[in-house]
Amino acid sequence: MGVGIGRSSLGVTSVTVLSVALGMVNQILIAKYYGTTRALDSYLVASAIPFVINGIAFSLFSSIVIPSLTDIKNDPDQLSIAVSNLTCLAIIGSIILVLFGAIGRRHILEWATDLVGEDLSLAARLASYVWIGTGLGIFTSFLTSLYYLNKEFAYPAFLGLVPTVGMILGAVVLSPSLDIEGLVIGWVIAMTLAFLTLLPVLGKHGFAWHKCSMRGPHVAQFIYALWPIAASIAPFTVLPAIDAYWVSRLPEGSMGHIGYCTKIVAAVGTLIVSGIYVVILPYLSENVMGSDYGMLSQRLQVAIKYVLMLTVPSATFLLFFGNDVVSLLFERGRFSSVSAEAVSSLLPFYVVGLLAMTPSMIVSRGYVALHRGRQFGLLGLVFVALYWIMAGSFSRHYSVHGIGLAYALYWTLFFFVAVSLLQPPVINRDTVLTVLKCAACSVVSSAFAYSTNLQTLELPAGITLLLKSSIVVTMFVLLSVLLRIPEIGEIKARVLCLVHKRSG
Repeated sequence: MGVGIGRSSLGVTSVTVLSVALGMVNQILIAKYYGTTRALDSYLVASAIPFVINGIAFSLFSSIVIPSLTDIKNDPDQLSIAVSNLTCLAIIGSIILVLFGAIGRRHILEWATDLVGEDLSLAARLASYVWIGTGLGIFTSFLTSLYYLNKEFAYPAFLGLVPTVGMILGAVVLSPSLDIEGLVIGWVIAMTLAFLTLLPVLGKHGFAWHKCSMRGPHVAQFIYALWPIAASIAPFTVLPAIDAYWVSRLPEGSMGHIGYCTKIVAAVGTLIVSGIYVVILPYLSENVMGSDYGMLSQRLQVAIKYVLMLTVPSATFLLFFGNDVVSLLFERGRFSSVSAEAVSSLLPFYVVGLLAMTPSMIVSRGYVALHRGRQFGLLGLVFVALYWIMAGSFSRHYSVHGIGLAYALYWTLFFFVAVSLLQPPVINRDTVLTVLKCAACSVVSSAFAYSTNLQTLELPAGITLLLKSSIVVTMFVLLSVLLRIPEIGEIKARVLCLVHKRSG
């Protein structure tokens, strides 16, 4: 992948570890204060569509702005005009979206869900805050893309922690008096602080009010690419909105059960893929500009292989010890043992989806770099429609577990179709063989640790899980040596090399 990508990826991943840790603390507090209550369901439903838009915006700006400005970033005059024009577009777009969402929030919820009465009123009240935060998030995504343009990744990633801190403070400080609204208010305040902190990047790129215009070529290019890129990002962001529609017909707590499962797999997936996902696009764009498709293919192959090598052991561990993880993380306060059992029974479906979701994110960057966003977007829309049908059909027969089944099938099918259509090829025999060896080591090591009887030691649950995790890691390393998986050593050497260079 190259030292530049690896070093930048390590920097982002370091911040991501802290981000995931804060995210899990936030989720633990949500479990403690809100459990799987109707209030949590109302919050998740109210935030489903705005958070989808926020997620699309984050990838949308980086996917369009970075390739668009790469060839002029060393020309201050052209860059100043382009950034000023795009800033004007981002301001107007954010304001329009916030006004649309805040004014029409009740009608949106009535259209997108089956909520009625107090549940609908609470969701509408929460949505008024969420749409404001979403507008701030959209513009923050644009500012972040300007940092990424210059391959500055760690600083905006660090500021990405601020909204989570706001939610934590909102839950602890405001929830006793405001209940679930305290969580949302804390998030909006933190989003405002992050937005203000990132604003100076506009000056560094030559922004000037008198240069603002909606007629520039980069604005036209952005608008032209908007829908194809948004469609290509939709497969990774739109599922919660679809879940909210179908789950509003299911028993109380169903949306909460899905929410906890998605948070667990999202935390694991973020740790594995976020660093390389953020960093790799500028390098792939440079390969395309230089018509170096061999290097582009090599970078994607290596990235997918290493992502799978990290995802497979993580997913296998969750399949064996998911119940222990859920109980240890969430079983406190208003999150009962009954809630833990319900979430644990649903988690395996999302773990299976995780196996295909992480490499799919890397594949998507290949499509964007190759300017094949329209093809990927069309593929995404087809699979989103398929998920809608599967989730609706399966949930009628299997309740919330039907939605979990739809999630697992969706990601598995999506990955195999997306990777088979991408040219140049990014999966080869070496990748398949390495992943199969990794899977064998993972299953054997997790099964061995699972069969180990540590309950007789009467240790705290956290210590017991930590010991079993240590057994899994030790067994996995030993088996990888026996099966001759050289990539394990390569990962260790690469990380140590990069750490040494950063410390030096």
